[in-house]
Amino acid sequence: MMLLTGRLTLLMLVLVPVSLIADTVTYWDWGHSPKRDSYQYALLQKVLEVTVATHGPFSLSRVPQELSTSRARREINNGSLIRVRAGPYIPAEMVDDPAEVNRPVKTPIMFNLLGFQRLILQRKDLPKLQGKGTLTDLKPFTIGLGKGWVDVDIYRHNGFTVNDGAHVTTLLAMLEQGRFDLMPATLMDYTEALARASEPENLVMAPNLVIHYPFPWVFYVGINDSSLSERIAAGLDLLLASGELQELFEANFSDELEFLNQKGLITVTLENPYLSDDFSFHKFPGLIP
Repeated sequence: MMLLTGRLTLLMLVLVPVSLIADTVTYWDWGHSPKRDSYQYALLQKVLEVTVATHGPFSLSRVPQELSTSRARREINNGSLIRVRAGPYIPAEMVDDPAEVNRPVKTPIMFNLLGFQRLILQRKDLPKLQGKGTLTDLKPFTIGLGKGWVDVDIYRHNGFTVNDGAHVTTLLAMLEQGRFDLMPATLMDYTEALARASEPENLVMAPNLVIHYPFPWVFYVGINDSSLSERIAAGLDLLLASGELQELFEANFSDELEFLNQKGLITVTLENPYLSDDFSFHKFPGLIP
């Protein structure tokens, strides 16, 4: 009788249509940009929802875990801990280790908002920035960035000296110690970055000044996870066509968009050597690609 029951259970499992088996999707939350991660998770949820009819049911969960860039790339390819992450677009040939090449979904999800950065510096150094509003003016200042970040190569490509010896958790301490002059931070992250400083009153933002460069931000999946890549791409296309992606973006980042539209803002533009000719940005009012 037990043998018969086991065979019936196995038969039932075999007969379940593939379309009814939920696609288990895990998203990596790196824990240092809560506003951005919440938006990306909500967007991924919508992407999966609008593709249920064509790609089947799903379950989505968030994995908040501290991982290095290298470890996250490898975990994505492994697929057991996380299956989706978000990050800057990098052509595969520019990734040093083939084991860390992930599959990008080539639809930018941030409308280039992350290509705008403010500069954090010590309050005592603020006079040194007065009257500085060009790339030539800023090159003498040393930039501090996290180890393994794509931004490191972008700033170096544009002639800056970059100190990239820090982890994201130690960057502010190194700035406070004078190990570098300027720390770039995205428009949605700089407030929380300042709050983490040991003596935040000694740090300030460079007023009315932003760095800008084309910086496509995309979803990544494992190098062999073509089915999930196709599903995310299809969902993003649907959300763009319906206007829902733009609506979600504006609802989450209205303050940042308002800041960029203020009068008197000085923008210093850099080149991005990673940007390939086949990559195009979807336009969003007030954001230049």
